[in-house]
Formats: sequence, structure tokens, C-alpha cells
Amino acid sequence: MGNVTNRISNLVLLILMAGSYWLFTIGLQTPYTQVVYENATYICLAAVVFLLILRYKQLTKADIGIIILSVLSFLFFFVTTTSSVPWTSLILPTAMLLMLCFKKTLFDNIDFLILLGISVVAMVAILYRMSINQSSDNLYWINTNTLGMSLLFSTITTVILLRSLNIGILKYILIVLVYAANFIGIWILSSETSLILLAFFCIIDNLIPKKLIQSIKINIFALVLALIFVAVPFVAYLIAHVDLPRFFSGREELWEDFFTYWLSTPRNILIGKEPYLSTIFGRKLGVHNSYLYILATYGLLGYGLFFGSMLGHVLVSWKSKIFHSKRDISFLLAFLCVCIHAIMEQTLTSAYWFPIVYMFLGLTISDQKPTEKQTRSSRNA
Repeated sequence: MGNVTNRISNLVLLILMAGSYWLFTIGLQTPYTQVVYENATYICLAAVVFLLILRYKQLTKADIGIIILSVLSFLFFFVTTTSSVPWTSLILPTAMLLMLCFKKTLFDNIDFLILLGISVVAMVAILYRMSINQSSDNLYWINTNTLGMSLLFSTITTVILLRSLNIGILKYILIVLVYAANFIGIWILSSETSLILLAFFCIIDNLIPKKLIQSIKINIFALVLALIFVAVPFVAYLIAHVDLPRFFSGREELWEDFFTYWLSTPRNILIGKEPYLSTIFGRKLGVHNSYLYILATYGLLGYGLFFGSMLGHVLVSWKSKIFHSKRDISFLLAFLCVCIHAIMEQTLTSAYWFPIVYMFLGLTISDQKPTEKQTRSSRNA
């Protein structure tokens, strides 16, 4: 029964990931994709509730504590947030419960092969549609930064999973081809953030020695994540208020306007008010920064809850002596890239991206993984 539960659970998560890619591969012009896009939060929430009910026997006291905290956060922000958008108060609990679902599941080789297939299909479909658009001089079917993000995430996933396959030199040839095709594709899209982060991931994933990270006792990923979570609002404030060359495509003005709004009352600072929207460019624009979005909507209380729970998963997964493979480490490096990308977009707070972006973290924090002691025993057997 346990294997059946795990297979169903993993299939639901894989369907959610495929659904995210499907939205941006097809585009939002069809009534089906539009409905999914507009109701992504509810779909994700329904899926995670189903998964937690499916695995209720595996839930520990700590897991139940996370569920209770998620429910309380929803109730609190449902009452205090003045947003007219009904799903605003569901963003934090849905993300927290999705991370918990990943914590309670374990992907096997079949699941990783399916995930590889999903990533490759999404990547090839987007590149193919781009080539058609280039030849016909038509506009792209969706925002170019969104397409760049889709190529970035599918490329990183594909490369990580290809490297874990036992197919000799062929995997290195395929990895080079995947990198080359997508560097060109993202460059054509002029999605600068995605292009920089793809190059960044390529460098750190190949240069950072995985065995060193496996042997080191300090939880280096928790330290780096904590630094990012604490530093980003201060860095954004400095960028917005210091007279420097404008490298962030006008986001500096948005961020300056955001801080004027957010710092205006103690309430905004402590518990937030509503998702920030600016009209300084003549139309309504979001803050284009996941960290500032959370501060605007949920204040310091929500910020600490959201990123504290994320950091807690990383700390617990390392302290529990769970074995972390080289693939796990690559996925964590990919999640660091996601967190950096979130400085420029609302990557961590958009429900239609949830299954993909939290997959990078989720596949490494499972408490169903074997411990280091069990792994060594199996190797010696």
C-alpha cells in the first residue's frame, strides 16, 4: 500500500509540474489555459490537501504543527489583508503545504524519468514555437521573460537529470547540446535575468565539488539562503535610493515607490496590507520582486513565517543525517538560482510557478530518503 500511495502522490506532483509548463508552452489565449491560470492557487491548494490526506499516517507532530500554522496564517491574513483578490491570503499557506508534501514523498528512478520527459517536452516545444515565430515575424504568444523562465527551469532540470543517467559519454554530449540550444533561445528572447542565471548555474554546478559539500558538516545551503532572505530587502532599498546606473529595467523606480508605500505605516511594516501595485509608469504594475511582494502583502510577520519555514526544511533535512546525492546538491544549487531570480520577478509567490520552483527545493528535503548510515550499509552489503 505504501508503494501505491507514493506512486499516486508523485504522479499528482508531476501532473502539477507538467501543468505549469503547459500554461506557458500553449499560451493564455485558450479558455482552458486561462481558467487554469486564474485558478492556479485553488488548484495547487486542492492538490496539496489531497496529498496530505493521502499520507495522513506518515504525518509527524512537526508536520501537523506546520499544517496548523498554515491554517492559522490563512485565517489571520484573510482578516487583516485588504486585498480584493480572494486568493491573496492563500498564497503563503499553499506554498508552505506544498513544501510539506514534497517533504513526505520520495521520487524514484521512474519519477525522475517522467520529470525528465516533462522538462524536455516543454523545452523543445517552446524552442520549436519560437523558431516558427522567428520565421513568420509574429509576436510571441506570451511575455518573453515568462518564456525565458520556462526555458531556464526546464534546462536546469534536464541537465541535472541527464547527468544522473548512466549512459556514458552520450549524456555529456546531450548536456552540451541542451545548454547551447537554450542559451541561444533565451538570448533571442532578450530575457537577461534568465540568461545570466543559466550561465551562473552552469558555472557553479560544474565548479563546486559535490563531494566536498557532502562531507562538510556546516549546512552551507541554509547559511546562503538565510543571507539571501535577510539581505534582499536591504539591497533593494539601496538600489532604489542610491544614484547608480540603472541595470534593473526600471524596477528601481518601482522599488522606490514600494518602500514609500510600505514604510508609511507601522501596520504595513508588521502585517502588510495588500499586494503592491504602482501606476508610476502610467499603468498598474506589480513590484517585480517576490521578497518585496511578501513584505507588502504580509509584512514582517508573513516574511518571517514564509522564509523561516523554507529555511527550517533545509536545516532539518541536513541535521537528520539524510544522505544527499550529487543530484540533490545540484537541485539545491538550482533553488539558489530560483531565489536570485525572485529578486527580479514574483517567482516565489505566483501559484502557477509553485510546482516547478518548489520542486527544486522539495526533491532534496524528503524525510523518506535513506540516512547516511543506511546508505553506507547498503553499499557495503
